[in-house]
Amino acid sequence: MEAVRTLSPEERGWAQLLCEHGQAHLFENWAPGDGDEERKCRFFQQVRQLNESYPGGLVAYISNARELLRAAAQGENPLHGVIQVNVPLGVNLDYGSQEYDRYEAIGFQQLPYLSFVLVAGGLGERLGFNGIKLALPIELASMKTFLETYCDSITALQRRSGIPELKIPLAIMTSDDTHARTEALLEKNHWFSLSRDQVFLMKQEKVPALNSNEAHLCTDKLDPYTLLTKPHGHGDVHRLLHTTGIAQRWFHEGRRWVVFFQDTNGLVFRSMLAVLGVSHELNLDLNSMCIPREAKQVFLCQYPTSAWRSHATTLLFCTCHPPSLPRVSGSRRVDKARVSRWSGDHGEHGVQPGSFSVPPHPNSPPRFSGDWHG
Repeated sequence: MEAVRTLSPEERGWAQLLCEHGQAHLFENWAPGDGDEERKCRFFQQVRQLNESYPGGLVAYISNARELLRAAAQGENPLHGVIQVNVPLGVNLDYGSQEYDRYEAIGFQQLPYLSFVLVAGGLGERLGFNGIKLALPIELASMKTFLETYCDSITALQRRSGIPELKIPLAIMTSDDTHARTEALLEKNHWFSLSRDQVFLMKQEKVPALNSNEAHLCTDKLDPYTLLTKPHGHGDVHRLLHTTGIAQRWFHEGRRWVVFFQDTNGLVFRSMLAVLGVSHELNLDLNSMCIPREAKQVFLCQYPTSAWRSHATTLLFCTCHPPSLPRVSGSRRVDKARVSRWSGDHGEHGVQPGSFSVPPHPNSPPRFSGDWHG
């Protein structure tokens, strides 16, 4: 190929690897020979970085993408045969009830073993806000930001625990779009009410964008030497906890619980202790919190199709394809209160720190509990 003939052996190796996996189109608009040599070197530096940031490298990324796109195009459920959907072990709690108060008290006793993870890789564009969502005001009276509210809530838990030296750690997953601004917001406000040494920032790397069902990587329309990249998704938070060593550190510190929550879930701390109490009493590895909703309640939009006699109300958060939508229809009720059997996803989950790094200690198995969508 004339465009890569003058490249270094390493760069030619990357070019050959890309071509072998269906990416020869990337070089179609390149200058021949040694033209644009500096920009070509920059391209392969980006390729090398993307290869290192994805488990298994770019070959695995392209292969996984093709399989997922194929399954989506054919209407296959990627979880078919992998998991069995059933009603999980759990507890229905009403706020203010004796049972709720009991579980909240149990959760309170777990404060010394608690840690938090905040998934905060997004901007407020869809909300008409030119900045990170953590800088949005949680209410208009004081204009207190979401991030300040979360930090103050953690500080309040520390103070209420009665343990003077208690510091509950907070890890924040950022992205290229939010990392610098999140760090600047923390530093400008002196880390709010938290100590600098109890806050950890983990930057999520991006992955190549695709422009076809064949998983063709795409370049910037104005620059054929730059691959377009996009954030990979919330699931990266678990890999980052492992690769940064944070999970292992928390495990050795005796942390049993990790609470995951989203950047604009201002009510998460209202229910967190009760969720933690349920997780502890039932010895759960993973605990999710949902909220009741009325049957047929509109979530987001209606998905019309001629294949159905009527519209189906659909919550479009992640990738959905029509063959799977009727199977999650929210039209059934379980009691006279008009409550659907399909709960609204509030997002609180519980997991175990040891699963990120090392086997759990036989005498004190760590757990995760959290609040996020993913």
